Amino acid sequence: MQATQSSKNKATDKSDSGEVLEVRGLVFEREPLGYEDKDYEEAAKSGSLVKPVVCISNDVTLRVIHFPLEFDYVVFDNLPNLEELHIGGDGPKDTWDAMSHSLQWMICRNLPKLKKITVNCKVLRWLEIDGAESLQSIDLRKAGAIDRLSILNAPSVKKIDVRGCKKLKEISGMHPTKQSELGVTDQIESMQANSKCDGTLYKNMSFTDVEHVLWTINYGVKIASLKGLFLGNEDFCYGREDDSDFNSFSFHLLRPLEFVYTGGTGETYAYEAVCHDFSDGKYGAYFGVGNSTQEECLDQALDTLSGSDLNIPGKQDPTNMQILEFLNKLVAKETRS
Repeated sequence: MQATQSSKNKATDKSDSGEVLEVRGLVFEREPLGYEDKDYEEAAKSGSLVKPVVCISNDVTLRVIHFPLEFDYVVFDNLPNLEELHIGGDGPKDTWDAMSHSLQWMICRNLPKLKKITVNCKVLRWLEIDGAESLQSIDLRKAGAIDRLSILNAPSVKKIDVRGCKKLKEISGMHPTKQSELGVTDQIESMQANSKCDGTLYKNMSFTDVEHVLWTINYGVKIASLKGLFLGNEDFCYGREDDSDFNSFSFHLLRPLEFVYTGGTGETYAYEAVCHDFSDGKYGAYFGVGNSTQEECLDQALDTLSGSDLNIPGKQDPTNMQILEFLNKLVAKETRS
């Protein structure tokens, strides 16, 4: 059964100006969900969303909501008097940040009086806001994993704090000039300026470093293929070594609860790491698997290479880090020549 706000599962405190919904500490039943392209297409045609794990909607009394982190996909919709939305920030530090079903996708729609959103959730990847005409402040300082932030129909926004959001490139739906005026552009550029740009993996990488490592892996594989360094039957390039549009590996952020192969873990993943092929004149994908982070997607590509017969002088059964170091050297030598 979908966990939806109702009289039996909401705890509220009444005040003269409305109700405060305190969801933290309550228990909801969660059914396994996994959506495919047709599900998102059908929802879009009807102007709706794919079914969330929790939907709080159509309540004229709510003024403030305090919401926990243990639901991976949450929707707040048509709450005409809601003024404040607070996500996380309760209980032991990071209690739910390591859980397999912690909050990763959140959508806020039709909240005309909402003034403030505060998010304290290290694994939230996707936040959409649409129809918040009174919204003034969005605090995402403690939502450092945000990858997609979309803001539509929120003309009153005066402050957006994304310091620490190393994966965020821009705000979708907001004009670049507006982002610059609000200081968002400077915040993003300031974080990316601290990128290492040395082709190594590390915890909580900037998107600049993630893209650099992925490029190094793909370009390094092409060089290794041209040099005949794959000694077995592996063909990661399919004859596309000189094709700038072909890459052996990629990853992408998944839509809310989008189906992805999990390898039997039963976890809800935010990303899919993909291995690509080329057949009958078409680019394709022969394998994809769910991963929790962008860094894990990079490691997944290296895992795939570790199972190949890549000839690294002096290394038998090289580790992922040794493979990446070798590819960095190939790329550095090639780009110098």
